[in-house]
Amino acid sequence: MSGDDHQQYLDDQSDEIEALQAIFMDEQFQILDVDTLETTTAQRLKLHNAADDAAAAYRITVVPEEPDEEPPEIPQRLGLLFAYPPTYPDVPPLIVCQSEQGISKTDLANIETHLHDEALANVGMAMMFTLANAAKDWLREHANLDVGEMEDEAARKKKEL
Repeated sequence: MSGDDHQQYLDDQSDEIEALQAIFMDEQFQILDVDTLETTTAQRLKLHNAADDAAAAYRITVVPEEPDEEPPEIPQRLGLLFAYPPTYPDVPPLIVCQSEQGISKTDLANIETHLHDEALANVGMAMMFTLANAAKDWLREHANLDVGEMEDEAARKKKEL
């Protein structure tokens, strides 16, 4: 990769981060301190191989409801952590999903798979806003199922007492 190509990738990534900061509120978009990430998260984001100080990771907090909607009984919050490989957007971003509230490990794995598929379909263009919306849509589509399962589990536990 030539120096011009490398600079173009960096510029594209910087422009996308700027746009995400403008779109999302401060509590929804964060630039993460790479040194404080859990080791497994840093490894999954391939930050442990970063040879330079430019390695960065970001978090978008995704909730299924719109700002003007009433939150559900059992709210869900997804932490969508991501980092850019050197040739992003010509390759997908590195993504890790974390439950901030109310999302099972199985659902996290399903969301990551869904987002990976979406990322592959969007290679060549800035896609993090698209992926955040895909995660939000996934949560909206599956929220009722999860709430029902959680309510059933709570009722079972109550009976056992």
